[in-house]
Amino acid sequence: MKISRLKNIIIAMLLAADLVLAAVLGARAFETWRLEEDAAARASEALAALGAEVGRDMLGDEPPPLYIVEIERDLTAERALAETFVGAGALVRDGSGSYRIEGERGTARLHGAGRFEAEITAPAACPDASTFIELAGLGGIETVTGEDTVTQLVRGAPVFGGELALDIENGELRGVSGIVLLGDDYIIDGTPSKSLDAALLSLAEELHDAGTPAGKILSAELGYAASLAAPGYMQMAPTWRIETESAGTWYVDAFTLESSARLR
Repeated sequence: MKISRLKNIIIAMLLAADLVLAAVLGARAFETWRLEEDAAARASEALAALGAEVGRDMLGDEPPPLYIVEIERDLTAERALAETFVGAGALVRDGSGSYRIEGERGTARLHGAGRFEAEITAPAACPDASTFIELAGLGGIETVTGEDTVTQLVRGAPVFGGELALDIENGELRGVSGIVLLGDDYIIDGTPSKSLDAALLSLAEELHDAGTPAGKILSAELGYAASLAAPGYMQMAPTWRIETESAGTWYVDAFTLESSARLR
């Protein structure tokens, strides 16, 4: 009897402890939410003063931060991709970092800056971009932006300007042209990318000072801008792509907050 009563007391104490812990966690979660809402409200007001209108939902949850990444070129993987579509052939050097493969089904060119081109004379059965991704075995190209266009991904984020255009005629792949980044990638700077709030405020201020206010912010996406770091290496710089109603599309460096209407 005493043992049973003791068990009940212990259970009651544990339940009470759980309730207290839940209350503490709930209070912390509410305080975090309140601070985030206050910050979003202040950012929205500051943007409005600079002639930029942004929905509150856009200032809420953001994607995980990105870091500066470098990709080491894998020529073997590039060659395997090319031979999937043009067939086996000798690898001929065309210049610094550029190669050509003459296969029985066409010609492929591999450029040092990640650009891939293929002209296919004996077309492959490939009715759309999804089939191309499957045939090519490209785990790093997953975002299908259209029936004949796919976008390169690095660590799950899009590479702006890294579209791969497919020439498809009657369900047959006849040509490929665009960016294909194959190889190991490494984080070379552990500094996280800056928030969308910071990017929007920086861009809105610049456009306001130039006399061309942004107007409504239509969309914002965090991705990468690619540049050649050294022969055989591509550097991926975290970048915000921001589409405005009145000033067009802008790219904001997610570290320096420098903005440009074009990819650098």
